[in-house]
Amino acid sequence: MIQLDGVSLNYKNDVTLLDNVDLHIPQGGFCWLTGPSGVGKSTLLRLLHLEKKSNTGLVTILDTPTNHARRSTICRLKQRIGIVYQDFRLIPNLTVFDNIALPLRLQNADETTVQRWTARILDWIGLEHKQYTYPKTLSGGEQQRVAIARAVIHRPDLLLADEPTNALDDYQVKRLMDLFYDLNDLGCTIIMATHNDALIRQFPATRLKLENGQLWVNNAV
Repeated sequence: MIQLDGVSLNYKNDVTLLDNVDLHIPQGGFCWLTGPSGVGKSTLLRLLHLEKKSNTGLVTILDTPTNHARRSTICRLKQRIGIVYQDFRLIPNLTVFDNIALPLRLQNADETTVQRWTARILDWIGLEHKQYTYPKTLSGGEQQRVAIARAVIHRPDLLLADEPTNALDDYQVKRLMDLFYDLNDLGCTIIMATHNDALIRQFPATRLKLENGQLWVNNAV
């Protein structure tokens, strides 16, 4: 469960991103996050990923109150979350393989599991031939596929995706959505930011619209 109770979040220059927002997303929910450019969608995802703290209000992530949680609790929670950043944020001095495998290694998975699952997802994203190369050698679309693979390899309980289809062609978008729906069927809660109205129409789900500090919820028909 994801829950915000009276949450407000401001930039240092007093720009209000969230103004006394309430939100409840049950475990296993799938939500689109929409709104104008620059309104704070990426920042909201970072708040849900526990990278940022709200100025006021209560934030509950995966049924865990986080406002006064210990650092060890936050670290354990973040291991249950996958995130796809809009700018990918691949680690430049790690190979494609090691970037993707990182969440498993942070969970202390045995190396046999790491090798097996990473090889499987490399095949799925079609980049097994580039597993020993570094991010700077990849195209934007390839970097996006690596970022997606890294976010899902550990089968997270919560997946946050910031415009994950931007650099993908139609075929890759369809495969990505199939993957996300498979994860959702397994109980993963998914919040995906997008500007793509056609994608929202093709894959109806609850729509969160962020604008003027307010978060509006429209349930899919």
